[in-house]
Amino acid sequence: MPSRSRDRQLAKLAERRRAERLAAVRRRNVFIGIVAGVLVIGAASVGAAKVFGNNGSAATGTPTHTTTPSVSASASPGAGRQTGTVRTAPGPAKVACGATAPADATKPKPQFAGPVPMTIDPKKSYVATMRTTCGTIVLKLDAAGAPEGVNNFVFLAKHRLYDGTWFHRIAPGFVIQGGDPKGDGSGGPGYTFTTETNPNTKFADAAWLLAYANSGPNTNGSQFFITLAKQPNLDPPGNGPFTIFGSVSAGTNAVKRIGSVPTKANPGIAGEKSTPLQAVYVESIEISVK
Repeated sequence: MPSRSRDRQLAKLAERRRAERLAAVRRRNVFIGIVAGVLVIGAASVGAAKVFGNNGSAATGTPTHTTTPSVSASASPGAGRQTGTVRTAPGPAKVACGATAPADATKPKPQFAGPVPMTIDPKKSYVATMRTTCGTIVLKLDAAGAPEGVNNFVFLAKHRLYDGTWFHRIAPGFVIQGGDPKGDGSGGPGYTFTTETNPNTKFADAAWLLAYANSGPNTNGSQFFITLAKQPNLDPPGNGPFTIFGSVSAGTNAVKRIGSVPTKANPGIAGEKSTPLQAVYVESIEISVK
């Protein structure tokens, strides 16, 4: 009898473990399905990861991008070390604003181990001067509100990851999105890092905000977007959260020119015409500190 009782207990235990494994598989499949939906719409973005995922409004997607598995925001051994390069997919043959493609457009872009070490001082003021083929945009970076986001942007700008990249997604009245070293909405710097949120900064309150595209929590990388108007639909709980790490302090006319580039239907975002017919390149980004 003791043996039979033990057999019954073992059988029940085996059945319970089998049920737990099946439940775990179902949960994983549901998660993968959700992520896949976001990434398809984002193929942009591919891009915000594509930068816009499936969680946007009916007319427009939300910033997203395809990423590698997320990692802790704390720097690991070797963080910041270049691990290789990727080549940028060519943009449209015609360059917007009567410009020509910069020499860096055809150069491989660096990849790094990360997240990168913290090197900025959140108490200081950081400004990024972004020169594009449609004009110069001055960005006031919010080091106090998003120190990790600003630190990452400063690092990538100083290591010239952005030079020669192009705005692969332009959604009129919504956002312009760039920062992808691969140029197809699927690229990043080689790592991801933590999402930061600041309750005092919201898309509903102002236009011209600078934020990271992502494919879910803690998947920030290099892709960024600038809003062209107030966008309350990008604020939680409807979307996001997204790390807002700066704003346009000068050069809104350049942003408007980029936002008015002719576009065609984006195959990754239903109902959105955001695939540029003309290329707008980032020529350089210079960082100043005060």
